[in-house]
Amino acid sequence: MTSVRATLGTLGLGAKTMQSSRGRSGAEGVAGVGVVPETARAEDVCAWARFLDEFAERLRVEGYAPRVVGLYPVQAGRFAAWLHRRGRTSPATVTPEDCLTFQRALYYYRTRRNGALAVTSQVSFLTAVRAFTRFLKRAGYAL
Repeated sequence: MTSVRATLGTLGLGAKTMQSSRGRSGAEGVAGVGVVPETARAEDVCAWARFLDEFAERLRVEGYAPRVVGLYPVQAGRFAAWLHRRGRTSPATVTPEDCLTFQRALYYYRTRRNGALAVTSQVSFLTAVRAFTRFLKRAGYAL
């Protein structure tokens, strides 16, 4: 198991992504537009881009609110970039341990002001990750 401290360096959560998106719709309330956030490297997300696009489309088709359709794929994209940097290049390689390690990394993450990531931000990320992993499983991409 990789230590949580080793994971923190690859988490890549920027303070801009933590800004409130209350009152805004779509991805405008979050750093970056579309699926790839500003602090996630393009090469880290490109292997996962197809799955993230399908996830966003599924959210639209199922009638989720515009804010959710804009936010969940961005947060899932951060998770996908984090997975990619850990060597997980496809949904079939993701394990429950990866999700738990990501949760711990969020808990121990320090913002630019050296403060803890707000619980509401952690919950928001984990809700998006849960929806994304559920989508991957239902679509037959993950075991």
